[in-house]
Amino acid sequence: MNRYLILGFAVFVYFILHTASWAAPSTQGGYVGVGITIEQINGKIVITEVRQDGPAEKAGILRNDEIILIDSQMIAGLNIDQVGSRIRGPEGTEVAFGLARAGHDDLLELKVVRAWIEIQCFIEGWVDLQAYGTNPYYRLDGWLGRDRVYLDLYGNRVSGWYKGERLDLNIYGDRYTQEISGWIHNQYVRWRGQNGWFHTYQNCIE
Repeated sequence: MNRYLILGFAVFVYFILHTASWAAPSTQGGYVGVGITIEQINGKIVITEVRQDGPAEKAGILRNDEIILIDSQMIAGLNIDQVGSRIRGPEGTEVAFGLARAGHDDLLELKVVRAWIEIQCFIEGWVDLQAYGTNPYYRLDGWLGRDRVYLDLYGNRVSGWYKGERLDLNIYGDRYTQEISGWIHNQYVRWRGQNGWFHTYQNCIE
């Protein structure tokens, strides 16, 4: 699950086990929103991430707060997409949250002003890598987003440097279908390819 997707204009819904998350795909530049990630857990809408210095954090919203009301309206019975739609709105407008918080008996009422949130992506765009060389030594030559890269491929490991960060990824599969997977900049990635060519789109990794 992508833990760093942030609430914005567009809708992205995904389900994993018994948990559903709602968030907008991040894009280079930014988006208008309140700066939270919400998940539907056991029928409750819970805030699982609060963006640092974002509108929600400044208003006092905390991770693990449960959303009960939006603009004085109960959200019981709404799915995560419908809740997200109620949170979205134009820049400069206000949305009011009624929140249940551990250790507080009363409902907390906090107002958040939607704002433009800057995003700087570590990687975003097309991953386009081609394997070259002779067994067991290969190289992956190509692009990560807008950046040209040259990575080492030996056995089932892909390694190299990108923007000053050491990459150490796994590669699995057979001659025809392969997958590169692992952690980059604290986010899990999975790139699939065929015949030594990997071509897939990578959403923003902040």
